[in-house]
Parts: sequence; C-alpha cells; structure tokens
Amino acid sequence: MGLFSSPKLPQPPLPDIEIHLSNPTDKVFRPDDVVNGWIAFAPVVPIAPHAIVTSLWGHAQIWHRTSHSNNNKTTDYHHWRDNAPLFEVSTNVLQTPDSKPVTLQPGQTYTYPFQFRFPLGTANSRVGQYKNDADERWTVGPHNLPPSFWQGSHHGVSDAPNWAKVEYG
Repeated sequence: MGLFSSPKLPQPPLPDIEIHLSNPTDKVFRPDDVVNGWIAFAPVVPIAPHAIVTSLWGHAQIWHRTSHSNNNKTTDYHHWRDNAPLFEVSTNVLQTPDSKPVTLQPGQTYTYPFQFRFPLGTANSRVGQYKNDADERWTVGPHNLPPSFWQGSHHGVSDAPNWAKVEYG
C-alpha cells in the first residue's frame, strides 16, 4: 500500500437503468403538465432494493461579472453567482404492498412506471439570500415557473462568466 492508495473494497457491478418518457420527444412541458414514463431496471447480480427513487426538478443558475476601469489604472470586478432550486419532487417507484424487499434476478428487465406533474410555481423562499432582498433584479418569494433557457456568450462553456440558465430534469 503506497502513500496515496486506499484499501477500497471491490464494488459489485452496476445494474442497467434506463428512463423512458411516454411523451413525444419534442413535447414542450408547461406548469401543470404531466410527465409519464417508466424505468427499465436490469440487475446483473441478484439484488433486493428497498427503493428506486425517481425525481423531477428545476433550478436556475447565473454567473455574471462586470468590470469598471478607474482613472488610477485599476479595474474593479463584481461577480454575481447564484444556484437557486425551483422545485424537486421525488417518488419511490418500487412499491411493495408488504414493504418487504423483493429479490430481482439478473437477466431480467423490470419496469416501473412513474408520473409527475410540473408544479405551477416554485415553492421556495430565498429571503435573506441576497444583500438586498428588495432589489428588482431577482425574485425572492415563490413565483411562476420560468421557461427553460440558456443565455451566454461562451457557447455553453460553464467555467467562463456571463451566462444564465434555467433547466429541468
């Protein structure tokens, strides 16, 4: 065992998991729309899971930087970064009537349906998260869900400033 090695235990092989949506691939979801689908689960070794949890979430992120040059040949930079959760709903699709785990066998694919409804709006409050909660640049209380979007000047490079996005998954 070397200086930086760790005594990691071998891990069992991972199962194959696929998520399928029943909705058309070009479907644009709006608040109060329903998302239907199923999870295909194929274990590679016998396994008795207690839960298979699926989630629907939304969040907004921003990284904005401004710079102002002064007469004394210095530049002041101001950064705004935020990662605001909009909502998250989860459900255990592995429902057993007696709450006892069932052993799933390798070589078989098990399917578990799920259904989510997009909320009408956010359920969170961001009061106290900003220097001035009354600043009109942001909304601190619950509000309607915004559409998903990407706005940026660096073609999706997330380690460069001046971008904003809202996404759902």
